[in-house]
Amino acid sequence: MKLWIPALTTALLVARFVTPADAQFSCSTVARAGQADPDGPVFGNRFRDEVAINAAGDAGFVARAGGARDKLYFYPGAGAGQVVARADGPAPGGAAFRSQRTFFFPSMNDAADIAFLAHLVVGQGVFVRDGGVLEAGATRSQASPGGGVFDSFPMVGDIDAASQVAFVARVTDGPGGVFLYASATDSLSSLVLDGTGTLDGRKICTTHSIDLGNAGFATLRASSKIDCADPNESARHGIFILTGLGISTVALAGAAAPSSGSSFAKFLDTPRINASNDIAFRATTVGTNKTDGIFVWSFATATTSTAVRTADAAPLVGGSFATNQSFNLSDAGDVILNAKIKASPARFGIFALGVVDTPVLVKTDAPPTDAFGLGATFARFSKTNGTSAGGDWIGLRVRVNDTALPPTKEAVIRCAGSPSGAFIDGEVLL
Repeated sequence: MKLWIPALTTALLVARFVTPADAQFSCSTVARAGQADPDGPVFGNRFRDEVAINAAGDAGFVARAGGARDKLYFYPGAGAGQVVARADGPAPGGAAFRSQRTFFFPSMNDAADIAFLAHLVVGQGVFVRDGGVLEAGATRSQASPGGGVFDSFPMVGDIDAASQVAFVARVTDGPGGVFLYASATDSLSSLVLDGTGTLDGRKICTTHSIDLGNAGFATLRASSKIDCADPNESARHGIFILTGLGISTVALAGAAAPSSGSSFAKFLDTPRINASNDIAFRATTVGTNKTDGIFVWSFATATTSTAVRTADAAPLVGGSFATNQSFNLSDAGDVILNAKIKASPARFGIFALGVVDTPVLVKTDAPPTDAFGLGATFARFSKTNGTSAGGDWIGLRVRVNDTALPPTKEAVIRCAGSPSGAFIDGEVLL
């Protein structure tokens, strides 16, 4: 039986302090300014926004300690932290990592394999640490499986359960597109080359971001045309799904959006695909309803619904969503939203939007007391956060106003709990 899950009543949407019981998540500190890193130097307030996390609560992040440059760290759910790679240090294949702003797009699977983009002394590279061994998946000037040589890597997707990582590459003397590095076989292949046709007669001209699903499925945000070589044809931005049958269009600029009288305008960020091959994506709309929202496309029904829009009421904390900063999609169908909030003391937070929309962590929650004093308060969250596939672990960078000196400290924290459940077409199965 399907039941409509109504919006929370106005009486429930009053501003109030959110307790851990509301969020059903509890947090602990991974690493904090003032603590020593695995090499001995002390962390300062130099943690980067991107935090990777998996189902075991293992965390990966980039930070600086002491006078050192960037390091990519791995901190298991239990046990001592490790340094995966160091700026100015050696890279696989005889290259060397660059000295400043070196590591980007870290991701981790449940086997604790880590993928990331790194800037090298010359060019860029895609790297994977598989079973503790650091490997080069693709580097600048390496031959592309689609022809030509790699030039740059604008985006690296999340590593999947099979230790495969998809990435977007620009190529000299050959087509760019999306490529796949399989760590288990140390092999490189083309996934979607620029110019590849879709099942509805369009062509993918330029891919901007990619997310891998299961069994060869993937979702991409890309620009498309009927003929990529036609300079007089305007490209249409869209969200697409790659299956064993080919590439299908999920949403296209100018096409109708779920809200009556509105259409999609721009697509932003990386779309997310889960184990059911449902896709969450961020888009702006124009027309009757002009908004910035997160939308969910159901693979089973090929229909799109609205998960959240700016100006929607923020559940339990009062006020409304002001800015959608980033999002993830759990295997259960929850949209994990990182957002700013207006007209609420909560101000910013992370929410699980599903059967019951629930705050995971907001400004008015208390920081974990394992590394901060009683009475400490959150001052800032990172704009992005890591989410495990099940949605039961969240990792993020925070800034805390502490009651112990020094008064302002940055840290990486991890929060464990239970998200609310699947979001499919505004309905849930009970």
